[in-house]
Parts: sequence; structure tokens; C-alpha cells
Amino acid sequence: MPLFELARQDKSVNGASELLLPYDALANRDSDSGKYYRFTLSGLKAKITSVMTNELAIGGSNTFSAKTELQERIPVVGKITEVTNKIKVVPQLANSASYTKNETSNTWTQSGKPQFTVDFTLIANNADKAKTHVDWIKMLQSAVLPQGSHDGGLAPPNGYTNTGAGTLTLFVGAWFKATSLVMVNTTFTPSKQVMSNGYPLFWVCSITLEPYRMITAGDFSKYFSQPQTMSVDEVQIVKKNDPNFFESFVAKVNDQKKKLLG
Repeated sequence: MPLFELARQDKSVNGASELLLPYDALANRDSDSGKYYRFTLSGLKAKITSVMTNELAIGGSNTFSAKTELQERIPVVGKITEVTNKIKVVPQLANSASYTKNETSNTWTQSGKPQFTVDFTLIANNADKAKTHVDWIKMLQSAVLPQGSHDGGLAPPNGYTNTGAGTLTLFVGAWFKATSLVMVNTTFTPSKQVMSNGYPLFWVCSITLEPYRMITAGDFSKYFSQPQTMSVDEVQIVKKNDPNFFESFVAKVNDQKKKLLG
């Protein structure tokens, strides 16, 4: 057999059985079973939906400068020359400290844009799906490669402009939605195994996105929403129909993860 079994007998909540990969059940955007596990990227020619293999990585940064560093950047013109000389030269000639303790206090200069890294694996269980995944890779890569023009020039990826056109939206589970993003990095590794049409059986992927312009803490807080979860009564109904549903579901997800990583 290839990387994993191509089909597995699953039991849905209402007792109906269907042949679905646990991966397919999670990745299918029309399925409720994976709505907390999958991500969707929109803004390209088509929406791309898959299951994350990492916890969403969110990065941020700050830049600070001490007063002494800021003084060094002051242009030396006119009377500022005298001030600069007093700061740097006079204390040195007097054999004393060049700056005071207070002058070493950090001053905030700017914040870096937060970055969002999503790792995922695209798995094909038939030749058509393998071709679709190649189309997805092309679309994702078009978000980091420039567009060509008839005169030989290069245009920004995905029709991007600094007014926000051509940006992307990232949905994660039922709790996260970040808008107006640009792609800053992509990595795609195809499997050596191929399907009957010659396309890779699976792809190991990683993408990193960031806002196209600086956001505030208030903007960032709007990325998060309260997900809708099952009520206590709904949980009891599920357990009554299938007492082992939750345990078996978690076991299948863990088993699938081991197979993907192994």
C-alpha cells in the first residue's frame, strides 16, 4: 500500500456509514467534522482549504533605540553640530562618561507586522485530486511571484497594489479571520510517490503571511471571534448515538497524524 490506506470505514453522528479518509472528512469545507481543524485561504483564483499540521504560528516584533543611538542619527547641520560635539567630544576630553544612565533608556521606534505561518499537507486519494493539488500549488506560488506583461516588464503578484488590492484572507477553524494579507514566503515539497497521472501523491507545504500595512492592537483583536460549539444537549445526543464517537475520532486524527509524519 502507499503512504496510508486510501479508504476507511467511518461512522457519522446519525449512524450512516461512508467511505471517507479521516483527512478528507477534516479537509472538506462542507463538512462540520473538521471546521475547527482546517484553514481556508481566499483571494486567489480559487479558495484553498486544507488541514493544518501545526498550531497557528503568530509572530511579532518591536524596534527600540536608546537616546544615544537616536542622537547619533541627528544630521550634523548648523547649531546641531555644537550639540553633537558636546555629547560626544566634550565628555571624552574630560575623561568622563559619554552619556548618562537615563540616555540609555529605550525609545520605541516601530513595531513589525505580525506574521502567520501555516503548515499543511495536501494528500491525494485519486488522480483528479492530485491534479487539483498541483493547481493549488501554482496559485499559492503566484502570490509570491511577479506577473509578466507583454512589454517584458514585471508586475506585483496577484494584482497587488499598496491600496490593498490583491490581498488575501486567512480563516483558521471557526475562531480566526485575518484580512488584507500578503504572502511573504512559501515552501512546497512534493512526494517521490506519484499517482496514475504522474502528479505527486502528497505535498508538504508551509506558507507565511502578513498584513499589507501596519495594524494596531485593536485591528489584531478583531481577527479573533467566539466559535460556535456544541451545547451540552447536543453532546449528549452524539454520545447516545455513538458512545465512543469522540474517543474514536481523536484516535483516528492521532493515527492519521502519525502516518503523515512517518
